[in-house]
Amino acid sequence: MKKAIMLGTVLLMIPMAAFTQLPDLGYIGLFADAARDTFCAWGAPVFFFDMYVWCLPGDHGLKCAEFAVLYPESGIFAGVATQNPALSVAQGSLAGGMSCCFLECQWDWQWTHTQTIIVQVDTPLIFEIIPSPVPIPPVYQFANCDTIPIKYPKEPCTKFTNLYVNTCGPTAVEETSWGAIKSLYRD
Repeated sequence: MKKAIMLGTVLLMIPMAAFTQLPDLGYIGLFADAARDTFCAWGAPVFFFDMYVWCLPGDHGLKCAEFAVLYPESGIFAGVATQNPALSVAQGSLAGGMSCCFLECQWDWQWTHTQTIIVQVDTPLIFEIIPSPVPIPPVYQFANCDTIPIKYPKEPCTKFTNLYVNTCGPTAVEETSWGAIKSLYRD
């Protein structure tokens, strides 16, 4: 009986994160908060919020990300983007194409940049992750943490969500399974 109680106690002490599984390919999305709780921002002119670019590594980890952000054509003022201090390098701009790498491989959700957005209209607006126009052809992609046969090979990633202002839209803007989406929220 003591062994059963001890085994049960040990199993309870194992973090739930050990039971979560990363998706085959990573996800990238825009959120309106640091907790990844919302991808919709509401308000009346004039209001502001912080936009975050969040990445979930695929099952081979995340070393670098390459992407761009498509901003609404009018109705906003975008402040200076702040990069995550865990980044070793960030080249380009969010609107013109960003290429950034972390100091160490990442195995959980990680934000790359945050930016204060001032909204000056009460009409619906959409911010969107798009392919970086810098590489030919344009892509959004990650470099994973594999080192054999080559170091940090590039792989596609999946766009997870747009950021909606004064409206709200769907998550998982690319096709995926419901189970895969639910697993993204298990921490």
